[in-house]
Amino acid sequence: MEGLSSLIHKAELLGNMHGIQICRGAPKLHHLMFADDVFLFFQASEKETNEVATILKTFEVASGQAINYDKSEVFLNRHAPPTTHTMLSNTLHVQKCVTTGKYLGLPSMIGRNKNEVFRFIKERIWKKLQSWSHKSLSKAGKETLIKAVLQALPSYAMSVFMIPSCTIDEIEKLLNAFWWGANSNKHKGIKWMRWERLAISKLEGGLGFKNLSAFNLAMLGKQAWRLLSNPNSLISRIYQAKYYPDGSFLNASLGHNPSYTWKSLWSTQHLLKNGIRWRLGNGNTIPVWGEPWVKYNDSYHSIHPHDPSNSQAFKVSDLMSIDKNGWNDVLINSLLDEDTSNQILNIPILNPRCEDKGIWKWNPSGSYTVRSAYKGYLQHCLSMGNLNVPGPWKNIWNLRIPQKIKHFIWRLMRDILPTRPNLQKKGICCPSTCFRCNIDIENT
Repeated sequence: MEGLSSLIHKAELLGNMHGIQICRGAPKLHHLMFADDVFLFFQASEKETNEVATILKTFEVASGQAINYDKSEVFLNRHAPPTTHTMLSNTLHVQKCVTTGKYLGLPSMIGRNKNEVFRFIKERIWKKLQSWSHKSLSKAGKETLIKAVLQALPSYAMSVFMIPSCTIDEIEKLLNAFWWGANSNKHKGIKWMRWERLAISKLEGGLGFKNLSAFNLAMLGKQAWRLLSNPNSLISRIYQAKYYPDGSFLNASLGHNPSYTWKSLWSTQHLLKNGIRWRLGNGNTIPVWGEPWVKYNDSYHSIHPHDPSNSQAFKVSDLMSIDKNGWNDVLINSLLDEDTSNQILNIPILNPRCEDKGIWKWNPSGSYTVRSAYKGYLQHCLSMGNLNVPGPWKNIWNLRIPQKIKHFIWRLMRDILPTRPNLQKKGICCPSTCFRCNIDIENT
């Protein structure tokens, strides 16, 4: 494969292959390799097609590995004429790609109907539920199946795409119905609690199921973190050239006619801004505006210019003195208000020879993990709402008793046992008195 890559690079140097470039300033792509798959990018001309055919033939002779043309396809721009399709198919002996379909289990192209594209996730979960519907499962057994099997099914797709909210709602409704006892379309069971309340931590009064929207955001955040922490990678340089040529990912705009992959990554900006802080080194890579590098009351925030008309693209290094051992207080005071200026002037410059580094504040090691991002984001959401319920939840879940008894105690504490008054609240006609004595109210 190194030899094949060298042949392609040689053809590029000789001007026989030109590859593709998604925008001005972006690196050109001639080939991508993953495991035993190879993507070749070239112009749909007879000259370049013959060059690719020659390279592939040389590779076969030199390596002894024959290319499977039956599994190979050619994909062209939709405006390409039919004669070009015919020329490519005849020269390379491969068939025309009718539909992009899926690659590595994920859709290659995302159309307008996102819900239809990702319907396969819901269908896989529904098939699993159908195979379990006839089994007699306790609440503890259902909890294990939901957490270990059902919630793991969308994880792979969530690491690349933002799943549409309507698809996530449908999946959560399926999981909620299964949890509360639905076993068919006719017997849907009573949903005693919404999924968003079940999805909070067991220590907060829930059952610790995943909030799929928050988990999706945390999974995508890992990809976005790589754009920040590894700016010299191929994918980082491509995205930077296309969407934020003069800035960083954290202050990038959505742009005109963006791809759905970029839309998905861009949606994690607020998550990363809440969780990232900068460890100051030489200041060469940290923009002054819009980045969390100034500390206020034990937390880091981005700053904005005192005079918006004077908001040049400064780096933090521009605010330092010439010898990099202190701050240029005259420049700082001219750009910022007094309070912000004092905060910056109090920041010690410990090692101006070190590179700047992004630190993930929700993880003691400083590196981004999906687990820490998910927990941090959920805590942020809980602080904004009133989903958590105080109670001795830790003591209950630490009891050395069967899991099904713990679940019964949890339902008892949340007052969602099927007592007659609770059944009446769900619209079921029945008396409110106790079934045994028929005198007192059947309360919890």
